[in-house]
Parts: sequence; structure tokens; C-alpha cells
Amino acid sequence: MPWKWYDSKVVKIADESPTTKRFWLETVPEEKLDFKAGQFVTMDLPISDKRLKRWRSYSIANAPDEDNTLEFCIVNMNGGAATEYFFNEVKEGTNIKFKGPDGNFTLKEPVEKDLVFICTGTGVAPFRSMIWDLYEHKKSHKNIHLIFGTRHADGILYQKNLRNCNKKCQDSNTPSRFRGKKI
Repeated sequence: MPWKWYDSKVVKIADESPTTKRFWLETVPEEKLDFKAGQFVTMDLPISDKRLKRWRSYSIANAPDEDNTLEFCIVNMNGGAATEYFFNEVKEGTNIKFKGPDGNFTLKEPVEKDLVFICTGTGVAPFRSMIWDLYEHKKSHKNIHLIFGTRHADGILYQKNLRNCNKKCQDSNTPSRFRGKKI
């Protein structure tokens, strides 16, 4: 099936760590985007004259919902053309074209076994999407174990977000626990 191209605009940017930012894109005109937790989109960024050098794929970090906003978590890679663009040029209101969603890194439902997610850095994005999809849509699941590796404590992405999810899950007797050990 051919991918659909979407026009979008950056509606919010937030620092997540000293080297990572979160970017929220909203489709323009407002159009609901159907995707599954764990999927990605491919952005066409103005960083090269050659089409294939302009394309960069990023995992969607938010859970599917009823609106037209997508969240992405992007690390500033020294010398990376796309991250230099995101960190030095992109502002709220910047237009970005993307295609997708695509990818089969999604949960098969119903979730009948414990989930073990292992990641480092921005690799947490598809797992965050899956965790929030399970929680926000009250989908049946077993225990969730998130193993997140980082060299420094300030590199733990979505730390506050995951702690809040853990508290909500404990309050609702949902079998999910997020624990972290400070370095």
C-alpha cells in the first residue's frame, strides 16, 4: 500500500534532556492520523538536494488517539544533518512533510504474556507509545518491564512521565511497574 504524504506544522518543542528534545507535529489541515503504537513516519527535511538524503525516519512517541498530533523524541547527534536542522532551525510553526505511518514493530493483541522492553536513548519512543496505548485505552495486558540503559542519570528520557504512569498503574491495580536506579 502506498504511503500517504502529510503536511504538518511544529506546534510544541520541549527539552527532554541536555541532548534530547521532544517535538509535537500537527497535521495541516487537521486530519486524523491512524497509526499503531510502535510505528514510525519518514520525514522529508530540507537538508539536501537529493531526496533520499532528506528522508529521516522517527518513531512516534505518543499513543494513538483521536487527534492529529504526533510526538517525536530526537537526540542531537554531533554532525548529524537532520538533528542540526531540528536543533538549530526548527521552531514552533515550522512546516514538515512526512509520509507513513509504517512499520510492524507493534504489539499483537490481546497481550497475553509479560512484556520486556529493552532500549537506550530515543529507542524508548516506540515503547512509550505502546505503554501509553495499553494504559490510556485500558487494554488488557500482563506485566511490563522496561529496561532503559544510559550512561548518565540525566539521559533517562520520559523519567517523570514513566513514574506518573507507574503511580497511575499502581492506583488502578494494573500490572505495570517502572523502577529506576540512579547512577
